[in-house]
Amino acid sequence: MDLIPHRICDDLARALDFSGDKPPKIIVCDLPPKLVTPNLLQVIAKRPEHCVLAGIDHTLPPESGAQLNWVPSFFGRASPKTRFGWDCYLLEKPIHTKSWSPRPEVVILTGGSDTYRLGRTLPALLHTALPPELTITWIQGPFAPPPDRPAERFQVHHNPPDISALLARAGYALAVYGVSFFECLAHGLPTVVLTPDRPEDDLELTALDDTETALRATTTEQAVTMLAELCRDETAAELLAKTANKLIDGKGPQRLAEALMDLVQEATSRR
Repeated sequence: MDLIPHRICDDLARALDFSGDKPPKIIVCDLPPKLVTPNLLQVIAKRPEHCVLAGIDHTLPPESGAQLNWVPSFFGRASPKTRFGWDCYLLEKPIHTKSWSPRPEVVILTGGSDTYRLGRTLPALLHTALPPELTITWIQGPFAPPPDRPAERFQVHHNPPDISALLARAGYALAVYGVSFFECLAHGLPTVVLTPDRPEDDLELTALDDTETALRATTTEQAVTMLAELCRDETAAELLAKTANKLIDGKGPQRLAEALMDLVQEATSRR
């Protein structure tokens, strides 16, 4: 987004000012649905005709008149104003991902709040199943309780400021399905992804399976077994790493900026 002069607002409705000499040319909304209030939509509706409106991941309803719905996901529903795909992830691509090596460290990501309370049982299962020479790095989310550490080889990082640095030194990963999982893919990590409580006919997960970019488990025990086998199978791990490396290239932010600027040019040409 450095390609576009911008500012980030906590209260978008209060910050928007269309009456000045330099009204915004672009409004991008990336908000939880509960913050997209009728008042905000009323303010946005007063924008100049040439002001481009875009939403991230279905933030804005169709009646908002948004010209772009940018969905940072490989899975979505096509429409004229919606763009999604592996090239839409707003994740940076670390430079170290050109090649993979079997580094003796496993990183575990259970989400911001550890919804499934994996910290209670997963550490002991990992300690028993994984090769003893592996270090286990547990990333504790900002709202998650601390995990039960069964051994000294567990390193716990509570809400680290730079997850990328921890992923960069790991050789393998286990992640609950979510943003952290896709960060693992962006780093080219052979990954086991845990998807509990999802139906067997889930179309999104079926599409993910078709990419063969990760091993998917539906239970904690299955995830641990898959991870242990992966750590002992360098050929399979390297294949997963190569596949993951091809999917997320780190240019999603640039593509979003370019798409926004194209819309600005279109709007300007109509004036």
